[in-house]
Amino acid sequence: MAKIEVLHLTPSECGELQSYLRKHNLPASVAQRIRIVLLLDEGVSYREITEKLGTPATLSLYAPLNPQTGEVIGQTTPRHTSQEFVMFLKEVVATQPAEREIHVILDNLSTHKTDLVKAFLQQHPNVQFHFTPTYSSWLNQVESWFSKLQRDVIDRGIFTSVADLSRKIMRYIRLYQKTAKPFRWKYSDPTRRIRPW
Repeated sequence: MAKIEVLHLTPSECGELQSYLRKHNLPASVAQRIRIVLLLDEGVSYREITEKLGTPATLSLYAPLNPQTGEVIGQTTPRHTSQEFVMFLKEVVATQPAEREIHVILDNLSTHKTDLVKAFLQQHPNVQFHFTPTYSSWLNQVESWFSKLQRDVIDRGIFTSVADLSRKIMRYIRLYQKTAKPFRWKYSDPTRRIRPW
């Protein structure tokens, strides 16, 4: 288990530390993480950090989960537009037998309800959408998988670029597929159950 030390450094000590990191050829990601921690420790806001270090880019992940097998198909895109969404749906439909019904459970994002998406649904009558109620995304089992992805990859991860983040997410999906299992929701603490009146 790695030991984590918290350093409280003066500005001159920060310069010495960064000089040390460069001199010993430590990865740039380590230096970047230390800079962010140091800036946070100095009371700098997240907004100021993004101004100093650059605005973080975003990445969209399409990840349908098969609830019977636990398998996930994943694809990352720079943005979440209806065009990208329909392109992804076409790829998913192409992997399934033509007669199979495909049920897609998703949130109420506006890109899921555009004319382009409606046209796709008319062309593919075997695909049906089911929208989760507002504030009820936790009902969708893929949210459990997203939580696992968050814990296993994203939290405390070091990503040198958006492309690096995408590569690491896709690698995780490939590794996850090897041991994929369906999620089983259960509640096993009888002392906390709500009792009937």
